[in-house]
Amino acid sequence: MKKTLLFLLCAASVWASGPSLEANLAYFRPATKAIREIYGNGLLSYQVKADGSVWQNIRMWGSVNYAHGSGHSVGGGDKTSITYVPLTLGVKWLQPFQIGCVENAVSFGIGPRYYFVLIKNDGEDVQKKQHENGLGFALEAAYRVFVTRSFYFDLFSDYGFRKLGFDSDKNYIESSAIQAGGFSIGGGIGWRF
Repeated sequence: MKKTLLFLLCAASVWASGPSLEANLAYFRPATKAIREIYGNGLLSYQVKADGSVWQNIRMWGSVNYAHGSGHSVGGGDKTSITYVPLTLGVKWLQPFQIGCVENAVSFGIGPRYYFVLIKNDGEDVQKKQHENGLGFALEAAYRVFVTRSFYFDLFSDYGFRKLGFDSDKNYIESSAIQAGGFSIGGGIGWRF
């Protein structure tokens, strides 16, 4: 009974403190040099993020990202593509402040990030699909400028880290490990309820 009551109080405090929902676009730069050589220096990343207050300036935050890139294999020139889908759940500190009559806020967050990575290859001598997933972490810094009481613009940067190993089912293909994370910088729009 006490656990249920505590859960309901926490859920009510998140709703009462104004949860927010964001849609963001970002430039994602993979940390692994080999990934950048094949798929380009950066990928366009789409992100949906939500947060809600837990206690004073401490907020729970969750996000889903999607980034996709295509390129050609090194040496063979065969078509290949990579898809990242990281899921993040973390804690962040949000500090509101005023500049004149405009409401602003900065935030800094940290939390676990679960990575899903899929690589597709068109070559004959390579594995057609390789997928890996694993738990890593993410750091984020953001800045909000409110246009109205609820609508705001968001600028952010984040860094995620997780090393993933891709094993080949072919004896003559070398297996490799990649750093699935990287650096993102972007912006978007948000709504505070």
